[in-house]
Amino acid sequence: LLSIEDEIQLTKALLETGDLNVAKQLVQASLRLVVKIAMEYRNAYKNVMDLIQEGNIGLMRAVSLYDPDKGAKLSYYASWWIKSYILKFLLDNFGGAKQIISKGDRNFATELDHKAEEMIVSKIKQEFPEHGILAEEKERRNLDHDWLWIIDPLDGTHNFMRSIDIFGVSVGLVHKNEFVLGVIYMPKNDELYTAEKGKGAYKNGERIYVSKNSEFKDCSISFDSSIRYSPKKMLPVLEKVAHKVFNVRMLGSSARLLTYVAEGKFDFAIEYHDRPWDFAGGVCIIKEAGGNFTDFQGNPPTPKTAGYIASNGVMHSQILDTFFNAD
Repeated sequence: LLSIEDEIQLTKALLETGDLNVAKQLVQASLRLVVKIAMEYRNAYKNVMDLIQEGNIGLMRAVSLYDPDKGAKLSYYASWWIKSYILKFLLDNFGGAKQIISKGDRNFATELDHKAEEMIVSKIKQEFPEHGILAEEKERRNLDHDWLWIIDPLDGTHNFMRSIDIFGVSVGLVHKNEFVLGVIYMPKNDELYTAEKGKGAYKNGERIYVSKNSEFKDCSISFDSSIRYSPKKMLPVLEKVAHKVFNVRMLGSSARLLTYVAEGKFDFAIEYHDRPWDFAGGVCIIKEAGGNFTDFQGNPPTPKTAGYIASNGVMHSQILDTFFNAD
């Protein structure tokens, strides 16, 4: 397999000279990656030949999308095609969970939450064995490490159980308490959202940006659906919000609402009871899309934060002052 540096160098040489031998090297390296990943995931709900075929489709897509000046790898697109296809096992089992696991007070998981977590965690352990991992269902390791992966293998479990197609997979990477990378995948719509600190936010490879609305009357927003946990605290705020904004939505999936804020479909979101695994994938995506993400005191999130405001940035101070800092 080629390193990123070797692949960029070879691709630039190919663009400059048109040398078919260089092209052959690149294609062979990417095909080897396709087969390697296919073999790694051969037991993950798809057979090897199906996975290789998916990888070849991704490779063809890569040829048209590759941009050496951005440092993107041909192999990235080939592997992305397979990895996203693997995550689609959630979609293949949509509405068909066989085992429901109670986690207390009307909070549930399924066997698919656990299987998805195992798949993601095993890959992280393989690539970054020393890194910390904080996953919703089971995995807890090296939580004090400078690099911490935070995972929600199936965000929107209740929707998934009821065959409501608002659910996704969320992964965030924290470096010394700063969220520096985010990935959210929405299988039903085949939407992959990614962001890395300082490099912008993307949906299926295209840049995304938050909205520019600056007045409450123009805002579509998301509000926490778990009102049953703190009705005395939440209902007064919801009433204030409802009187000021254009409309309010409750989606039951942080992965979905955070991506909607990042791409400008929602102007802000308020969540009271979300834990780090619920929002970790969305923090960097929203910030790189031009938005803001804080707790209710205006502080940046950490792996210990519970509850947040995510916004287009323009509205953020108004939200804090109107709903959380008012007398």
